Amino acid sequence: MFIGYARVSTEDQSLALQHDALRAAGCERIFDDKVSGAKSERPGLTKALEQLRDGDTLAVWRLDRMGRSLKDLIARAEELKEMGVGLKSLQESIDTTSSGGQLIFHMFGVLAEFERNLIRERTQAGLTAARARGRKGGRKNVLDRKKRAHAVQLYHSREHTIPEICNLRASRGPRSMPMWESLPMANRGIRIPSETLLALRTRLAGLPPRSAARREEIGRIADLFGVSPSTVYRALKTLHQPKGLRRADRGKPR
Repeated sequence: MFIGYARVSTEDQSLALQHDALRAAGCERIFDDKVSGAKSERPGLTKALEQLRDGDTLAVWRLDRMGRSLKDLIARAEELKEMGVGLKSLQESIDTTSSGGQLIFHMFGVLAEFERNLIRERTQAGLTAARARGRKGGRKNVLDRKKRAHAVQLYHSREHTIPEICNLRASRGPRSMPMWESLPMANRGIRIPSETLLALRTRLAGLPPRSAARREEIGRIADLFGVSPSTVYRALKTLHQPKGLRRADRGKPR
């Protein structure tokens, strides 16, 4: 069964020429769209694909009526092939149900792959040339070296919490990422005494994993010291186990 598909880009354009050519080619049913080729949603094409069955052929007046680009056209052709449906273009005299038509379509696929490789190579060459000139991609640093050094100095003074340092030096509010990343990694400046962490570990040992009570204990310490719950979890993981405690005792003294 021959099913035709016609498309024009605007409402003002006429489909008569494509309809006449498709009827002359023997199409029993014709579906059409009046939409730009850049649009992915095409109700007429969707209906045409729903009507196609194994052994049918989808006919178009020209290949650019079918796909938005060469890549999209090849993807459509592969989709039709999996359905057992052929694709025929009247103007280009391409018929994928024949050996010659399949050869031409495979050549289109090779050219599309070649084009993608050229684009990738040009992009990599441009990035390499930019790096050789000292240019680096990505977002520019919000903090210069002087501001970063000042932030680290405030951190080592142990007189301010992390949110306070971020509010003092950053313009994006608490926990600004550039400021957060400029501080040392060791617990990100947590000023939680080890005694507090040990007591918290002991309380958590008697609570079920992932329980609401466990989250409340973590949240209470996080609010008390102005840090996030995940920061408290990291502090517990990096906390050294006292010599008087064993893992088997889960925080209980020997």
